[in-house]
Amino acid sequence: MTEQILLESPNTDKPVLMEELPGHCYTDPQFFIEEREKIWYKSWLFVGRQEDLVNPGDYLSCKVGDEPIIVTRTNSGKLQAMYNVCVHRGMRLLEGQGNCKHIICPYHHWSYNLEGKLEGVVYPQCFPNLDKTAIALPQVQVDTWGGFVFVNLDPEAPSLKDYLAGVPQHLERYSHSWQGLRIAHRATYEIAANWKILMENYIDAYHIPMVHGPTLAADFDLPGFIKGSMTGLHIIQEYEYKVPKEPTYIGYIFPSMPIITLERNIVVWQFNPINPGLTVIEKFLYQSPEQMEKFPLKTDGKKPLKFAEVFAEDIPINLMLQEQVKSRAYPVKQPLAQGPEDGIAYIRKAVKKLMQIS
Repeated sequence: MTEQILLESPNTDKPVLMEELPGHCYTDPQFFIEEREKIWYKSWLFVGRQEDLVNPGDYLSCKVGDEPIIVTRTNSGKLQAMYNVCVHRGMRLLEGQGNCKHIICPYHHWSYNLEGKLEGVVYPQCFPNLDKTAIALPQVQVDTWGGFVFVNLDPEAPSLKDYLAGVPQHLERYSHSWQGLRIAHRATYEIAANWKILMENYIDAYHIPMVHGPTLAADFDLPGFIKGSMTGLHIIQEYEYKVPKEPTYIGYIFPSMPIITLERNIVVWQFNPINPGLTVIEKFLYQSPEQMEKFPLKTDGKKPLKFAEVFAEDIPINLMLQEQVKSRAYPVKQPLAQGPEDGIAYIRKAVKKLMQIS
């Protein structure tokens, strides 16, 4: 079920869309710590693709906030996710991606199987009462949708299917197979701005003609080209073009994963907040086999990819907004643009709900 956040305007028969967050929510270190606990460590977060974990022993390591995580493909063929922390002295076990038969700590060579169960220790006579069968790496939830691998650190969290609400049904209207997507390009950015400022900007279509006019606006009949709603904690949008072609379907899987379907590829963002004023963004371009053949990417550096041009145009705006939220005049008290700025209200509503802000 989708939900619209609407307030009645006293001056018009049209509803007014409003949702505010205090400025300290974008800058305060204590709020950031609580946000990680209440939002990031309790949400399903994208960490990789199933094609990275095809064979028994394949693994990938990642970080969810400050928490190091491993995802493995076990010998039985299932995915297993666990903390990348040796239970002996806390050493990190694996780095990057690869394949292994056993998980071996580089510090003291305690070894674990692919499910995280302790198999052996060096010099066992030093541990006369150690019951290896009772020791294992702490587990986290793992599941997949559309070839994407998600983890959730909260053992009491709802299933991924329930968490995603109506996002898969919206995105699966796209004409290419999600399971068949393969990575075509990847880029990493560190932006000196709060993750919510970045998310609000990238889900905001109102600024497109002003900031991205030559790059994007020619494709759209502004401002009525966008339709959107909220489903669960997430945002789903649809962009329609001037020249008829397949619409762009957007799903913002709260809090960390916008997905944008395009004719030539699919753009996926992965957000990882480092502190209140710093966010690392991984951007991925995925293509189906048909797209790879029809629209091969040219990444020779002679001309930037379109998404990189758009991203570069947004950066100075985001950096300025990070400074502006410190003003005593923030938050501003005016309505948001109906349609193009609906997503901002949805993001703020989700944050306020989970952070218990009235």
